[in-house]
Amino acid sequence: MSGDQDLGLFLHAYKLEALEHALRREGITPLAYLQEQVERAYVEKVPEEARQAGQTYLAVAVIG
Repeated sequence: MSGDQDLGLFLHAYKLEALEHALRREGITPLAYLQEQVERAYVEKVPEEARQAGQTYLAVAVIG
């Protein structure tokens, strides 16, 4: 998506394998799970007014 930033993460191989195994039973990949967690953190930690302002800024930037 335009404007998205890449977040890097380091995890030991055995931990990633264990996480993949655990999440496979739920039908989700570690990347998809982490993306959900980051989105949840954004909603929980960033005040609604700031989230709204960011959306307004994006709408103006696209239209303008």
